[in-house]
Amino acid sequence: MSDNTARLLEIARRYASAEEALHITSLQSPAVAEALGRGLAASLTSAAPDTVVVWDQVESAVLGHVVARELHADLVYAFSVEGSLGISGTLAPGSRAVAVSYDWTELHGLDALVRFTQSQGAVVAGIGSVVAAPGPEARLGIDTYTLAGSEPGGPESSKEQTHAHDNG
Repeated sequence: MSDNTARLLEIARRYASAEEALHITSLQSPAVAEALGRGLAASLTSAAPDTVVVWDQVESAVLGHVVARELHADLVYAFSVEGSLGISGTLAPGSRAVAVSYDWTELHGLDALVRFTQSQGAVVAGIGSVVAAPGPEARLGIDTYTLAGSEPGGPESSKEQTHAHDNG
């Protein structure tokens, strides 16, 4: 088990109910996405999003689905084909979007995703991550929210301003 996998499972157990925690044995467990998605959604509530944007990848799609469901928000998938960005759905001008991933530090393209979302007329109200927030250069002046190092039940404890350090 990699360090990152172990860390994700540990964070999921912190956010899971007692019953769910019994089923958190691998990242493939549905209880993992449920627990992490609920936790991340709770931390993103203060951003008041009406849309969740994720890269069109299996892991991000499942996490994004749970986050969007919990926030009663629309879910939009972003994709890149030969360098051209697109989305599956629409971003209404003025909508408040949050970009969500397990770990932005391992993904390229946060900057492109944020700028594309903004080019569609949406406001990027936050960047959500389970493991680690992106570095200051990638935050683009946008509030970031991460579960790593925060305790369940306190949305403000997981919010990081752009000048704050990673608490994970």
